[in-house]
Amino acid sequence: MISEISPNARDSVPQGWYHTIDLADGTSTPGIFDMREIARRIPWPTGLNGGRCLDIGTCDGFWAFEMERRGAASVTALDVANPGDLDLPWEARQRDAKVPPLREGTNAARRFELARQLLDSRVERLSCTVYDLDPAVHGRFDVVFCGTLLIHLRDPIRALERMRDVCTGELVLVECVDAVLDLFAFRRPAASFAPSQAQWWRANTAGLHSALRVAGFEVLSTSGRFVTPFGAGITARQTGLRRLLAGARSTLVRWPMLTRMPGLVEALGLWRGSFDIVIRARPRSIA
Repeated sequence: MISEISPNARDSVPQGWYHTIDLADGTSTPGIFDMREIARRIPWPTGLNGGRCLDIGTCDGFWAFEMERRGAASVTALDVANPGDLDLPWEARQRDAKVPPLREGTNAARRFELARQLLDSRVERLSCTVYDLDPAVHGRFDVVFCGTLLIHLRDPIRALERMRDVCTGELVLVECVDAVLDLFAFRRPAASFAPSQAQWWRANTAGLHSALRVAGFEVLSTSGRFVTPFGAGITARQTGLRRLLAGARSTLVRWPMLTRMPGLVEALGLWRGSFDIVIRARPRSIA
């Protein structure tokens, strides 16, 4: 039974939503990124409807709630319990070490719980790192979803191997790829190292395909490049020209015709430094 929230519950949760999430009362959380249109474009596996699903690196929970909304029988949302458990580069760890830990866990966990209650959701949050996934402990899943996580992991191959261990159906991977490498070194698997703060790697599409094969997956499909829109959470924090540019880019990438204008997508991606893609894969067996 989900407890009732007091009228001031929203104010008790820290600002800084990562995801834009539509709530039951018709409002939306002010996320930094707005994945709602991307979710409509994803070719979701048929095993999602009525299946047991796992969302890895759930943060605020957008993708977990989206799979539940699309008919999953059960959804487990996995993320770390404490900021110190994040797999961050040294500099980012030192910066975060100066922030006092929360007794209730990460801010993302608190935002997730608020959204879960407002949505009257049955999604269960699991405090665990992707490296510790174990089918003997956590079982297996018809759909494993991983959204923009590999760039933040020191060992993405090991993480993909753990995902394969618990995946009986399909993996849906939404990840950003390096714009320069994807355009000008697209035939060769490659990655840039530490391309941005709190990021370990940013591969090209060929690099992600190779990583999936090495980890025991077979690639089924790969989407075209796209750029994820910003949400209200980032435009509200900007001022002057930066706010204007952020708002313009967010509006532009929502334009349906953009998907048929690859030159414009590539220009936007080069401006940002990366594109986003969706890869569907399934565990492969040795012949």
